[in-house]
Amino acid sequence: MLALLRENAPDHIAEPEFQKDMLEVVDDALRRMGRVEQHLHTLKNEITPERQRLDLCRFLRDCRRRLEKKLPTMEIHIECNSEMQVSTDPDLFFSILENLLLNAFEAQGEGTLVQIRAGRDDDTMQAVVEVTDNGPGIAEELLPDILFEPFKTTKHGGNGIGLWQVKRVAAGMGGSVSAENRPVGGARFVVRLPLF
Repeated sequence: MLALLRENAPDHIAEPEFQKDMLEVVDDALRRMGRVEQHLHTLKNEITPERQRLDLCRFLRDCRRRLEKKLPTMEIHIECNSEMQVSTDPDLFFSILENLLLNAFEAQGEGTLVQIRAGRDDDTMQAVVEVTDNGPGIAEELLPDILFEPFKTTKHGGNGIGLWQVKRVAAGMGGSVSAENRPVGGARFVVRLPLF
C-alpha cells in the first residue's frame, strides 16, 4: 500500500482528498506493521484473535469501501445475499482480505477484477468466503500448499510472508484458507470461518 501511495503521490500530492487518504494509509500501515512485528516475533507464537460477532455481508461491503480507496483501479464485486453472523477478529479478517486483493492487484495490475462471494456451509457450520480474480493464476509448483509456507514466493520482490500469515491468521480464528487456479483463468482462494 505504501508503494502504491508513493507511486501516485507526484500526480496527486496537492489534492486535499489525496492528503487525507495518504494519512489514513500511513496510519493504517504503521498500526498493522506493529501487529505484524508482534505476530512474526517468533514463528512459534500463536495468534490470539479478539473475536466479535460480525454481520458478514455488511463487513465485506465495508472492506470493499476501504480497499477501493487504496486500490482505485481495481474493480471489486461482492455477492453476499443471506444474513450470516461470523465469530471473528475484524482487524485480522480485514488483513486476510487486504492481502488477497493486494496479491491479485500485483499479479494483474490495472484492470484487476475481483469477485468476493460469501455463503454458508451448514454441514460444518462455517461461512465460506471465495475470492477470485482475473489475473494469471498461481504457479502450479506452489499448489496446493507450498504457497502458504513462509518465504516461498515467485513474486519479484516478494518475501513469502503474506500468504503464510493469511493461513496462520485464518487458523487462529478457527478457520482455514485454500487456493487453486480457476479453469477459466485467475486464482481462487477460499476462506472458511466459524458461524456465530
